[in-house]
Amino acid sequence: MPGVEPRAPREAWSYHRSTAFEAAAIARAYGIKVTTSTATFAGQPATCISATVRGKSGKYCVTNQGILAYVGSNGSSVFKMTKYSSKPPASLFSLPAGATTQTLPGGTSVP
Repeated sequence: MPGVEPRAPREAWSYHRSTAFEAAAIARAYGIKVTTSTATFAGQPATCISATVRGKSGKYCVTNQGILAYVGSNGSSVFKMTKYSSKPPASLFSLPAGATTQTLPGGTSVP
C-alpha cells in the first residue's frame, strides 16, 4: 500500500496487539462484551468469538483451516459444521440436472 512501510514481524505483532486492545476498550465503552473461546466441530478445532450487546449475543467459530464452523445467536445455532473431509468426492461439486453456467466477460471482477 502506498505510504505504508512493511513492519518487521515483532513490530507487526505489537501493532496488532495494541490495535486489539484499543478495539476492546472501544467495545467496552459502547457496552459490548467480547470473549474468545475454543471448540471442536466435526472433529476440527476452532477458535470462536462471542459478542454481547444490549442483551443480544452472537457467536462465530472458524476452524484452523479457516472454514466457518459455527454461527449462533442468543443461544441457538444458525449454522453448525457437522461433517468434515479434507478430500470430498468430486460429485459434491457437480451441477444439478438442468443447471446452466454463465461466463463473465473478460476483465470483469467479482468483489
